Amino acid sequence: MKLCTVAYGDSSFANAPGCKTQQGHVTTLTETTCTTRETRASIVDWRSGRAHRVVRSTLAGEAAACDNAADSGVYTARFMAEVVHGRQRARQDLTLVPLYICTDCKSLYDAIKQVTPSLSEKRTTIDIMSIKESVSAGGGRVMWLPTLHMKADGLTKMCKTLRKTLLSWQMNPIVTLREQVANSFEVAFNLVNYKTSANS
Repeated sequence: MKLCTVAYGDSSFANAPGCKTQQGHVTTLTETTCTTRETRASIVDWRSGRAHRVVRSTLAGEAAACDNAADSGVYTARFMAEVVHGRQRARQDLTLVPLYICTDCKSLYDAIKQVTPSLSEKRTTIDIMSIKESVSAGGGRVMWLPTLHMKADGLTKMCKTLRKTLLSWQMNPIVTLREQVANSFEVAFNLVNYKTSANS
């Protein structure tokens, strides 16, 4: 069994009172088998709250939320690496507990894929570079997945259906980073490995 951390970050732009942006993230601890099949997980951290700074676009809000998820995910991965493998080995090898950061914002995913993203909002660029640094240092990946699979969606929107879905998932958290469709053909979600991208 090999542990990994999966963190979901989501944002809802200007949907809170006073046109403020709501953000949320959920961090789970699971096994690397989640990349091939449904795998049971444990929720180790979550948060829902207003954005701490003014964001001027949906992309800016999603980037800030994803950066928060990355921060939580990195802490969880490092902590569990020390618990399982010992402090000395964990400090020598930062890839012992892989980290997957999940977003349902395609424009954010596309910006993260770029080596040097060119955006008009410089603070958003800083968030994106922070995400890339967080995952690349620990051999991690950023993943885009459909909104249907975004576990943090219920933390950012005033919707009874989403809250019920989130509560049901919290009672029995299952993580899967692949989708099994009706004809049994597996469709892998988009993955980006920054060490590979940087060398290509």
